[in-house]
Amino acid sequence: MLSITHAQDPHRDIFGLQSDLFAKLRNMDNSLRTTHKWDVRDDRTAEILIKCREDLPLLRPDFPLLPLALLVIAQALMLRFEALGEIADIDDSITYLKEFLTIPLLWQDAPSHDENHHTATASLFTGTLGEALVLRFNHSKNVEDMHAAIDNYRMALALLTSYNPMRRKFLVSLVRALKLRFKDHGRREDIDEAIQWQREVVSLSQIESDEDESLVAMFLSVLGNLLVDRYETSNLIIDVEEATENYEKALVLLPDNSQSRPQYLANLAMSLHLIFKAKGQVEDLNGAIDHLREAISGLLGGDAPLDEGETQVAVLLNVLGSFLVDRYKTFSLIVDLEEAIESYGKALAFLPDNSERRPQYLSQLADSLLIIFEAKDQVEDLNGAIDRVREALVCLSGGDVPHDEGDLLESLAKNLDQLGNLLLLRYQKITQIVDLEEATESYGNALVLLPDNSERRPRCLRALALSLHETGEAKGQVEDLNEAVDRLREALICLSGGDVPHDEGEMYETLRLLGKLLANRFWMTKDSKTDLDEAI
Repeated sequence: MLSITHAQDPHRDIFGLQSDLFAKLRNMDNSLRTTHKWDVRDDRTAEILIKCREDLPLLRPDFPLLPLALLVIAQALMLRFEALGEIADIDDSITYLKEFLTIPLLWQDAPSHDENHHTATASLFTGTLGEALVLRFNHSKNVEDMHAAIDNYRMALALLTSYNPMRRKFLVSLVRALKLRFKDHGRREDIDEAIQWQREVVSLSQIESDEDESLVAMFLSVLGNLLVDRYETSNLIIDVEEATENYEKALVLLPDNSQSRPQYLANLAMSLHLIFKAKGQVEDLNGAIDHLREAISGLLGGDAPLDEGETQVAVLLNVLGSFLVDRYKTFSLIVDLEEAIESYGKALAFLPDNSERRPQYLSQLADSLLIIFEAKDQVEDLNGAIDRVREALVCLSGGDVPHDEGDLLESLAKNLDQLGNLLLLRYQKITQIVDLEEATESYGNALVLLPDNSERRPRCLRALALSLHETGEAKGQVEDLNEAVDRLREALICLSGGDVPHDEGEMYETLRLLGKLLANRFWMTKDSKTDLDEAI
């Protein structure tokens, strides 16, 4: 909050008058400036605000105290909006800040040495208006507020020299606003501009000899995050390499016991993994795994507080599992796969039962158990994979895990398809007909949930056809084989209709399988040469 008692103004003798309005403003400003929060239990501040707003219209437009009164009241309303969420407060705050722009320029006749102060005052109002507009955008999601906020931050910066201490504050706010707009609309120019301004933030912080190194580290980390965001849009490897360099610099500046260290280590691990995906150099993957282990160790070792539900540890353990699976696929070292399974299991132990991440984590654990089954051929691993997918389905269908309806149906269909695959695989291993019947049911349930234009639909139809074919051969029932043929014909219609994206391999595989099933049906029934002709 702006200090009234230390305000600099060519008419500061007026500020010395013990007017009622001045006393009210000073009391409210002092109260709010101490905590930077609105205390909902303190009725006195609310009463002072009411009285200040009642007295405000009594001031002449050229009264020197008016700009300061507008600013203090506007900032108080912003804090109350953040505490209570009343939209009228932020609307009024924006109105007061805009009113400053209509006030005659008091510095037109002022001495030249005061012009810098008035310019700084104008930039303070303009930048604060930007902050108020962002608060309203976060509440109502009106994109016009975000556009206006960004414009106001730019105007505020245009009024400030690089040496003004307020410049960095508004730079940080502008970067945050540009990143928000980039996330919502994906405009490349927004992330480019955000990176440009963040570079200035880093540069300004490095100039200050007495700057807190932890703060410099934070600015470097933010720059790294922005570069990663741009890499994910443009795939320019130079961006993620520079991000990695910034994360490394940030960690050098950060104390070993800093609460931010695990997050910075995780950021570095993620960027190294992106480089590994792009270049395929295993040293980058090794570095990512090492830094992620260090981040997890920091969280579990007590250097940083665990967030509610300990979900941060769960997220990092799950990511570690996926990195280890990537390394297993590179070197085929079973120890990596075993550690991945252990890491996925620990992630689930830290995750609340009603977390929306839980079904995904269970599915990933099932995938890794399937991989280790394929490597070691131990049916208990396959059993574990089946149990985990069933558990994921219970989470999704139980109603305790929050999900968007469209995402929920997609997740249910994916897990039902995955369950069918695993059951079919177990049938082929131990030939229990109950697995085959459940697999067929799972594929059928998945298809009910999938939209007609889903790219997953042809594959699921093909899997259902395979399951029905296996059932027909096991039971000697031509009805199952007939239905399998019908499902493959349906898959071909999906693939040839143009509404479902696919590659040529899918069409080839479906035709090949249909030919095989038609030939099998001919040899089973011997009563329709049409099947044999169509198979050929």
